[in-house]
Amino acid sequence: MRRLLPDSLSGRAVLLLVTGLLVTHIASMAVHYANPTHALPLFGGAQAVERVAGAMAVADALPVEAGGWHPLGPDLVVGGGGDQLVTGGHDWRARLIERALRARLDGASVVARTIEDGEVSIGEGGAKWPKDRVAVTVTPAQGPALAFVAPLSGVDPGLIDRIAIELAIMAAGIVALSVWAAWWLTRPLTLFAAAAERLGKDIASPPIDETGPREIRRAASAFNDMHTRLRRSIEDRTQMLAAVSHDLRTPITRLRIRAEFVEDEEERGRMLATLEEMEHMTDSALAFARDVAAQEKPQRIDIDALVESLCNDAADLGGAVTFEGGDGGAFMGRPVALRRGFGNLIGNAVRYAGGAVVTTWCDGETVVVEIADRGPGIPEDELENVFTPFYRVDRARGTGRGGAGLGLAIARSVFRGHGGELTLANRPEGGLSATVTLPR
Repeated sequence: MRRLLPDSLSGRAVLLLVTGLLVTHIASMAVHYANPTHALPLFGGAQAVERVAGAMAVADALPVEAGGWHPLGPDLVVGGGGDQLVTGGHDWRARLIERALRARLDGASVVARTIEDGEVSIGEGGAKWPKDRVAVTVTPAQGPALAFVAPLSGVDPGLIDRIAIELAIMAAGIVALSVWAAWWLTRPLTLFAAAAERLGKDIASPPIDETGPREIRRAASAFNDMHTRLRRSIEDRTQMLAAVSHDLRTPITRLRIRAEFVEDEEERGRMLATLEEMEHMTDSALAFARDVAAQEKPQRIDIDALVESLCNDAADLGGAVTFEGGDGGAFMGRPVALRRGFGNLIGNAVRYAGGAVVTTWCDGETVVVEIADRGPGIPEDELENVFTPFYRVDRARGTGRGGAGLGLAIARSVFRGHGGELTLANRPEGGLSATVTLPR
């Protein structure tokens, strides 16, 4: 059953509204046409009722005899005498005619039968009539019973056409109203989804409007409050990281000065190497904090040109980096942040493998950038751990050449901030492949 339902909320709302309104309209039509006055014209019984009722209005002047039939016009005959005067089918048409005549003839007993076998009898006399007629016995409160045979004129084509047109117009109106109502009801959800997607790509995105019904205003206010708290939390953590990294510079400098006065050259060398590593870590943390705090505005970027310029810069510094131009196309992003993210990946490839081949292409609505090297790779169980800040796998990626352990963490943060993803995989032919996917 669920497979038959539309996948979207607006589609289900339209289905619910259309079904409810159509069922209500059909039910109202059923109630309307349950009244004989409205139902009889559908199958031509109204004319028979009018003729019989008109004849009964002048019953005293009718030329009737027991057991005989007398014409009252081209389409109506009358007979008198006998008890059960008519025979035939007692279907829904006959029942509607009975109800209509009882309402018109106060106090009279009415029996109606549709003619199926063509035979109608009065007492011992009989006559044959074409089908599609109705035989009616009327027994007034005072006076003899009278029998009438009147034609069923058939369904009025004009009436059926009018009903069909009314139904079509009503159905079109119901569908149009339902589509508009579903759009109006689900539009706030669409705006929420778009705002959440923007927030995932840009923490500095504008708040959503707090308009609409009370429930929507409350939800929009809660979303904006969450956005504000999230942005404030990121700003506070970034400022704290920057402050700690900056404050560490002074004691590191003091330790470096003291290390210079250590007489043991080997010990002095180890101390200076450790201090250099600490200084590199603080510099990386400060650079990361500056990039986050900058809140760079997105702009249209040629991804091929951006990546190619980074490859050329790495090649100028001696790295064996090759750019195989693809069709990355244009992309909305923050160029400084993207340069830092791709620069970290290319820098890692140069540091640990001596170089890389960088390829860009489009996969539908996704931009893909692959940085493939021929280095030692990373153990499979460490492929996710390396994204943890300050985590390094020196034994897998070379000893003594490691960075601060922030490069991959920063790169993934940058790409996820653009709604994309960064994944690592060991290549079958050897080396590591870093694949970046970004939505266009």
